Amino acid sequence: MPPKRAEASNGPQTPRKAAGCTGNTPNTPAANHGVHAELLEYADPAETGWCIHCFKITVRDWNENEWVRPFKINCVRDAASKRCQRCCHAHDKCELLYEGIRGHGFELHALLEWVMEFWINEESEFGETDDASLVHDIEIVHAAAVAVRDLCAGLDCLIKSHGNAHDLAGERGGGAADKAKASYAQYCSFRRRFLQVPPPLGPRSDGTRHPKRIQFEHCARQHLRLDIHSDFGLPWYMSVLSFKETIEGLIRDKFDHSDANIVAWYTTMLATFPLTISLL
Repeated sequence: MPPKRAEASNGPQTPRKAAGCTGNTPNTPAANHGVHAELLEYADPAETGWCIHCFKITVRDWNENEWVRPFKINCVRDAASKRCQRCCHAHDKCELLYEGIRGHGFELHALLEWVMEFWINEESEFGETDDASLVHDIEIVHAAAVAVRDLCAGLDCLIKSHGNAHDLAGERGGGAADKAKASYAQYCSFRRRFLQVPPPLGPRSDGTRHPKRIQFEHCARQHLRLDIHSDFGLPWYMSVLSFKETIEGLIRDKFDHSDANIVAWYTTMLATFPLTISLL
């Protein structure tokens, strides 16, 4: 008996002898980091290989009970299928973020790294655990979590509008689906001709890698994004602006600025907002 669709919300699971799926993960760099092979041609941090379905479910399930841990998209590629484990197990369609807006996915990850400090715990790691509580007051953490949730909702709206505009969403099949895919491939190919790809991101002066925020920001510039003045791009950037103002307002209004560490943190946050969207 096939698994119920509702089971997909419980995260990646080992399929029960589902055809074409496996619970084992191959010993390859891509599998070890959950990165889809299509993304391996770029030097991307591992967290980026998620599918649209897993993103939507993670946003839906990241509720108040889960806000003591940073938002993280839970998507694991299956060893014997082109789908992720969740979609394979639930027999769902599994698609990576559409190529024409993939740069916005990296923008999201850059922003999540930028705000990660709200979830620092007593062990200088992130997220509440059985052995370590969060450093900041839970009310402040929850306010940051609401801002993250709203930001993710903004990207979700962008995914829906972009998919609908190019007939990529829904259960289309046969010739209509092939025609839509061909048209979209042509659209992306045309836009790539005007993409100004930045040079590779080399190591820092001390030989170490750049922080993830910088890596994600760089990746965003390597991929296609919508213009800020476009009908579908503007709402996303308005979500980003709202997120930026909310987080900066939290630090400005809810923390004791007589503490030199808080002042330094606030100054750093103002200075390190991802540059790809700093003109807002």
